[in-house]
Amino acid sequence: MLEVFEQDMVGAKGFVVTTLEGLTRHKLRIVSKVSNANTIPHSVDASLKVLRRVGRDLVRRYRSAEVSSRTVSMAAVVGRDLSGLSVLTRGLQAIAGAGLDAIGASQGQPGPEPDTRNDIGPRAACTRARLARPGGGV
Repeated sequence: MLEVFEQDMVGAKGFVVTTLEGLTRHKLRIVSKVSNANTIPHSVDASLKVLRRVGRDLVRRYRSAEVSSRTVSMAAVVGRDLSGLSVLTRGLQAIAGAGLDAIGASQGQPGPEPDTRNDIGPRAACTRARLARPGGGV
């Protein structure tokens, strides 16, 4: 996971595009991206070595940005309509039940496009949480 934090990002243009350009330049496959007012975390398929290289590029461009990278596990559920299934809650409970801490979670909005739930935890957390559930699933 590559995370870009910039306090002054609110309302400024270019941070997301520049981050995506950096990931593309290094040929990283983006698995998931969520952003808020001042943080852009990207879950990518890459080694920490490559993530650090991308991070150095971004810090050169945005001197006051804090860029961090770490390995994580991600579990995602995608479906047409997941309402009423409590997928996000049950996923987080499975991670906690395995004695692990979730470091992030996101939930899409129901609509014409597939609905998505993501639970993110330290590397191997999702596998251990899945195995801790009866039947091996969330």
